[in-house]
Amino acid sequence: QTMLAHPDEYLPPWDPVDFSARWNEIYGNNLGVLSMFTILFPETMGALDLARDYMERMAAQPSWLVKDAPWDEVPFAHSLVGFATAYDFLYDYLSKPQQERFLQVIANATRYMYEKSYIRGWGFQYLHNHQPTNCVALLTGSLVLMNQG
Repeated sequence: QTMLAHPDEYLPPWDPVDFSARWNEIYGNNLGVLSMFTILFPETMGALDLARDYMERMAAQPSWLVKDAPWDEVPFAHSLVGFATAYDFLYDYLSKPQQERFLQVIANATRYMYEKSYIRGWGFQYLHNHQPTNCVALLTGSLVLMNQG
């Protein structure tokens, strides 16, 4: 409800400079919650439109990394989990072009995480603090891709 009342406070910026200028894992976290709210309360006016706008803004970003921490995939992982979850929950409410474009975003992000898993500590050090977050993101993106064939 709070997101619907104050969307400008919660929507990610369109500008990639603004998006990557700060620790941005909140965008993925909020998108997952918003998409679940949209499914649980479909009668809530504006929730679906807000979720689709949110996804469009996320999809417009060339990267979900933080500019000052390009070696840290944690914010990226949060974005991937939220985006892939929203895609799964809202699939039937997305237009065909959105379905295709958003699936490509998920594929690119999942591929990026897969490639990084070979060179970052979180990919092979199971006690690494980033390991659960990043591997769950890789798993979530992969499950969406497997479901789409």
